[in-house]
Amino acid sequence: MISILVIFIYLVIFLGLIGSMRGWQLEVIATTGLIGTIAALTQFGSDFVPRFVEVTIFVWGTAPDPTTAADRGAIMVQAVFMCTMAFFSYQVVSRITENIGTNRLGDRLRNNFQKRFIGFFLGLVNGYLFFGSLWGFLEFVLIPGIGYERRPPGLNYPFALETITRPGPEAAAQAWIEFLPIGWLSPTIWLLFFFLFFFIVIIALI
Repeated sequence: MISILVIFIYLVIFLGLIGSMRGWQLEVIATTGLIGTIAALTQFGSDFVPRFVEVTIFVWGTAPDPTTAADRGAIMVQAVFMCTMAFFSYQVVSRITENIGTNRLGDRLRNNFQKRFIGFFLGLVNGYLFFGSLWGFLEFVLIPGIGYERRPPGLNYPFALETITRPGPEAAAQAWIEFLPIGWLSPTIWLLFFFLFFFIVIIALI
């Protein structure tokens, strides 16, 4: 079985390569959307995610016990929300901004290597934000009125063991889990990051 950490690293590098081809301007737009999604989940996730859990149970089926079904449903809701917002950040919004004038900050970076290098770096950041959040949905549980809390030790993910297994306490992945997006910074910090990157996007497009 492949380690979840290995898959995570490969996917982050893959998005870094995608970022080097897309350019830093499109990547920073995607970064803003991903940060905004994380900020929304950390701030309001415990309020709106449980409302859609019953829908996921209807679509994906029930589990042997109601608690596992609700836990799995919450993960699905968050993953679908994250993927939907990532799609709009990467495709829809980016395509719109491509049609906005050419006198932009990014156009002053004439060096192609420089554009690709910054795009690669931002692609890595986006990979960390996106895939790190998907991993975080497995490791952190949404508690109504509280927010995200680490899943208790020894409790496996609410999926079949042959599908995905939680890393053991001795696994190298444990050192990374504390730095996954939704378990690392407070909701206020993510909100500040969102406004900061939104400001950068505005400057880049002027």
